[in-house]
Amino acid sequence: MIIPGSANPLLAFKSAGAAQYQVQRSLRFNSADSAYLSRTFGTPTTQNTFTFSAWVKRSNLSTIQQLFGVSTNHSFGFTGADALNLTFGGVSALTTTAVFRDIAAWYHIVWTQSGTSHTIYVNNVSVGTATATSSVFNTAVAHQIGAANTTNFLNGYLADVYFIDGQALTPSSFTETDATTGQLIPKAYSGSYGTNGFKLTFSDNSGTTSTTLGKDAAGSNNWTPTNFSVTAGANNDSLTDVPTSYGSDTGVGGEVRGNYATLNDLDPISSGNFSDGNLQVGASKNSVAITTIKVRSGKWYWEISNSMPSATAGVYGTAASSMYAMTSANTVYGFRFDADAGTLEVTSNGSTWTSVATGLTSGPYSPYYNQGGMIGNSTFNFGQRAWNYTAPTGYKALCTTNLPAPTITKSSTAIDTVLYTGTGSALTPTSSLGFSPDLIWIKSRSGPGDHAVYDSVRGVQARLETNNTDAEVTSDNGVTAFDSNGFTLGTLAQVNTNASTYAAWCWDESVSAGFDIVTYTGNGTSRTISHNLGVAPKLIIIKQRTAATTTDWYVYHDGLGSPTIRALLLNSANGVTTGAWSSTAPTSTVFSVDTKPGVNGSNGTYVAYLWAPVTGYSAFGSYTGNGAADGPFVYLGFRPAVILIKGEGGSTDWLLFDSKRLGYNSGNSRLFPNQNSLENAGTLIDITSNGFKVRSTNTAVNTSGSNYVYAAWAEFPFQYARAR
Repeated sequence: MIIPGSANPLLAFKSAGAAQYQVQRSLRFNSADSAYLSRTFGTPTTQNTFTFSAWVKRSNLSTIQQLFGVSTNHSFGFTGADALNLTFGGVSALTTTAVFRDIAAWYHIVWTQSGTSHTIYVNNVSVGTATATSSVFNTAVAHQIGAANTTNFLNGYLADVYFIDGQALTPSSFTETDATTGQLIPKAYSGSYGTNGFKLTFSDNSGTTSTTLGKDAAGSNNWTPTNFSVTAGANNDSLTDVPTSYGSDTGVGGEVRGNYATLNDLDPISSGNFSDGNLQVGASKNSVAITTIKVRSGKWYWEISNSMPSATAGVYGTAASSMYAMTSANTVYGFRFDADAGTLEVTSNGSTWTSVATGLTSGPYSPYYNQGGMIGNSTFNFGQRAWNYTAPTGYKALCTTNLPAPTITKSSTAIDTVLYTGTGSALTPTSSLGFSPDLIWIKSRSGPGDHAVYDSVRGVQARLETNNTDAEVTSDNGVTAFDSNGFTLGTLAQVNTNASTYAAWCWDESVSAGFDIVTYTGNGTSRTISHNLGVAPKLIIIKQRTAATTTDWYVYHDGLGSPTIRALLLNSANGVTTGAWSSTAPTSTVFSVDTKPGVNGSNGTYVAYLWAPVTGYSAFGSYTGNGAADGPFVYLGFRPAVILIKGEGGSTDWLLFDSKRLGYNSGNSRLFPNQNSLENAGTLIDITSNGFKVRSTNTAVNTSGSNYVYAAWAEFPFQYARAR
């Protein structure tokens, strides 16, 4: 049994295994400090064959920041547009199409050179290749980490940094896939290093010399740190924010290893001058901040070192918030939040605890800070370094390692996207799906064509189409089998035209996945219909199947608010319609329908798809557009695999995104459930490790003041997610 709010037992168990590789510390880089490491290389083993590997957690975005460089305009790092770039002699050799602007989790980044061939990998995927001559890297000149030519300093964290001289390696030399979670994790490198090779672990924080903080753990190729601090307190750049999860939380801080909360600069709620790895805010009036981790359960502690005589802090949630006035300058304020009891308390400099609020049970909640009209700096500690004052018994640091274990550890056992190319003959698109799908939704990507929806309850070859009002068609030679690890297709052109490309979104029907499929016969009177979820569904989609009558697809979504008779039509760009549902909200056992033909016509046959939220796996909510390119940020508590969005107002299409088509930010292509049109590329949203970020003023996702509802399912729970 997993107790909500307890430390993640899965991670604790795994960390006990001798084979689990453990990254001990990261080093924080702050551009305002001009912080970097330097070393002059010797004669190389093989000058033009090498590998650079590092775990990277970004902080500030949209500026040129270097990971690795030399003093003559040769560099590897981020562009001002957040792509990865190789520059040799001041000339760009390779810039990735993908951009990397997720600040909530860790990336694994590798650059290999073999002769004139260069490859950049992110999270075990090649994101760019090029042919170019680099005549300076890995020669007997000064190299820098976190800068190039002592400029364009890095903002972020580095951990487990390798350089392998004489070998062009793939990421598999430094990483592996965790069998339990399906996520990429670090592993110990077991090969040779070559003459100039090194491994930086930053684990010796007894000083800031080349033999302590800059020590080469693989040999004697030490690096000289410049402008770093390991002094206890807010300026300490040696932190336990790392890409592996292990350790026990005894309340002293700086002991649990994992991905820690920082200030979330992606959320427009946050504003101001963030620095020091997004753990400091200030130097401007009206700075506001929330964090990259939000919580629904458990007991949590954090500290704010406030330099001003007036600021407010507390917790922020969409349903309710609570603030406390911090009126003493140069004071450490401690906050303890019991999300189970809904209580928030505060202490100053370790004194008596004062109650701030009760009833805070409508999470998720984030730590919150508002600087008001004062000018100054405040620093934050969420447990990635030692606490100034011991945390209260039972209260934990805001680290993913301490989050409750998700109900579904490996999301690909309950939902997945299958991309395939049609053949025009019998086809099994995949035989490696992690489950037997109960709902399969297929759409052509490369050309126009109707959507095709199949489910195991109605049976194979029974097809519905979300973009029209047509009745069910049976025996169409579409999906001919729901296999134990995939599905089989017949020759129906709609789902299997030769050389056409398709996406198939697959769901498992189970209580643990919060998904139920219900079929029923209408009776023309208001009634209730049973379901098996055990909790009230937040999303219900109903379609009449009867051939004699054509009706819309009716969508109930909790994010539409009251009254419950408000509904959307999945087959239409129209806005909310009223009088098309029931005035009674669904419960943990039943949902209600009225007399309308679309949901309960006499003698009509119907299918209803019902979803309830599952923490770490699925979420159903709403957000308000701001009409700005810096659009809303939606916290999900997971890295999404599939996202469905619809504006409550009229003339906005339904949008369907997934993590596999193109598979990178900002190239999250969209399909339209209410249209038969082909796939549309473009920048509307970024997928992140903890949710999604709207990055467009397109009315389909971001009209100022308009309400948008969404449904999302996980690729990875946030506990295990890598930055996207």
